[in-house]
Amino acid sequence: MTEARQRVRELVNNLIAAHKEKFRLRFDEELNENPTIPCSAEQVSQLSRALGQPLPPTYQAFMELRDGWDDFQGDFQFLSVEDRDDPMVKARIEEMSGYFDEQELDNPFKTWGFVVALGETSGRLAFLDKRVVSSNGELELATFEYTRQEDRFPSFAEFLADELRIDRELIKDERDGSASDGNAA
Repeated sequence: MTEARQRVRELVNNLIAAHKEKFRLRFDEELNENPTIPCSAEQVSQLSRALGQPLPPTYQAFMELRDGWDDFQGDFQFLSVEDRDDPMVKARIEEMSGYFDEQELDNPFKTWGFVVALGETSGRLAFLDKRVVSSNGELELATFEYTRQEDRFPSFAEFLADELRIDRELIKDERDGSASDGNAA
């Protein structure tokens, strides 16, 4: 197993565990994570053609592990290969692209970005930046809230690692909040 694949598998497994723990703490119920199937070699090739260059190693490893991730956070989802042809996704991309055009901003949908995640109703977006390829083949990942760039990560894996860090902080806050609430009673 390649280093990228091993790292992404570990991050995904830890994120699934964190999502389940967050859900349990918030709702006192178990979260059933929907299993996904990995991308086929043909689907990886299809994504690479859509990107116009080889897939970054950690993004490819993710897609080979699970073809997208519905409801990653709320309705923010990593797009599967099939999602890219979904009418809702196409309409959402057109809508979000329009916000950049209306404000006369550099539009990542039309220039440098390859959208990998978005929400049906939220304004959160994630793009691979095709402009610069690192020496290890990675592309930066940029996140936006509507048209405002929020963060930039050196790779897809670093984005996942940051999401895991945030989830772990939220879990700690939930535990601390629950523990202090329990002591006050």
